[in-house]
Amino acid sequence: MLVLANAVHLRATWEQQVLADLTTPAPFHRADGSVVRPETMSHNEPERYAYASTDDWSAVRLPYVGDELAMWVDRSLPKWDFQSDLPLNEPLVGLGMTVPFGPDAGFSGISPLSPPIDEGIHRADITVDEKGTEAAAVTGIGFAVSGPPPADATMTVDHPFAFAIVHEPRGASLFELVVGDPTATQE
Repeated sequence: MLVLANAVHLRATWEQQVLADLTTPAPFHRADGSVVRPETMSHNEPERYAYASTDDWSAVRLPYVGDELAMWVDRSLPKWDFQSDLPLNEPLVGLGMTVPFGPDAGFSGISPLSPPIDEGIHRADITVDEKGTEAAAVTGIGFAVSGPPPADATMTVDHPFAFAIVHEPRGASLFELVVGDPTATQE
């Protein structure tokens, strides 16, 4: 019936471009101790950047064009391209947000049917390479096709009707049929 979406998009170019010739495979140590070799960018003039360190970490400020945004990282960093999908229903309900998913949802300001939330999902994409960073995120909240029937509602199927048998976890319709005469053996 309705989907609400909130989105953000960022495309930022490094103030000091990274030379592709300086991008080479380099060891990257995972938390589990294993090592992979991603394409790793190295800045040709690291002394131009703000730098901070302690005994446990070190970081450098890599500004984007316009000098309003910056990424804080080690002097050389791997290129990456990540996507993430996070279903929201279970975490939100787990945090105690149960009413919006039930018959007392209270979204009458959105629709007179006051539909409950059917599904929520968050998706994020980020790419970091020699040119800069591109990132986008969107959160979508889908509302059920209709609100629950009033408690005193009754339904009598006494005229031609259609039905569908749906695998709800996937939203896939397995069977669809129009019944014009339930006493007929063939339609």
